[in-house]
Amino acid sequence: MNLKSQPVIALVAGILILLFPRLLNYIVAVYLIAIGILGLTRTKKNIPRQEEPVTRPEEPFVRPSE
Repeated sequence: MNLKSQPVIALVAGILILLFPRLLNYIVAVYLIAIGILGLTRTKKNIPRQEEPVTRPEEPFVRPSE
């Protein structure tokens, strides 16, 4: 079984908030900390690296003669 952690954490937090409304501050704080840590430690495996576009060197502006 392959469960993603963010929906599970959100579900558990929602149930706990309904059961114990005074714990809302702690649950939100723990949730935000967990999501922040997961976001910093996960690597994006399926996103291909984008190469920087090749640009030509900028030519100096030459005013056309009248």
